[in-house]
Formats: sequence, C-alpha cells, structure tokens
Amino acid sequence: MPAISVVGDCQWTKRSYGKNYTAKGGCGALIGAKSQKIIALGTKVKGIDWSASSTSMESAIIRELVLKI
Repeated sequence: MPAISVVGDCQWTKRSYGKNYTAKGGCGALIGAKSQKIIALGTKVKGIDWSASSTSMESAIIRELVLKI
C-alpha cells in the first residue's frame, strides 16, 4: 500500500443575526502535502446524511476521506 502525506481541513459554519444558529452543513478536503492539490472532498448535511452534532462532522468527514483514498 503506497503512503502519501496529506493535510486535511474541515469546517462547519455558524451564523448569527440577533441569535446564534448552527448551519446544517459541513465540508472537508484532503490536500497532498507535496503536490498541494486536492486529493478528496467530502460533505455532510444534517437531516440528509448526518444526525450527530455539527462539531462531530469534521472528524467524521476526515475519517471518511482517509478511508476513501
């Protein structure tokens, strides 16, 4: 199995207008450390393919992407 170095980053959004709201979506990417090119992208949306907390989306997306490559 070949090994490559990657950098991963994910986010889920918060928005506020008088009150704080947690948005329903999150996304993430794995980027090749040497090539600096996107290797994999992933998303999660509450109510569609995600039912846990918004903060746990980040680690779930990264885990899914690492298993995908």
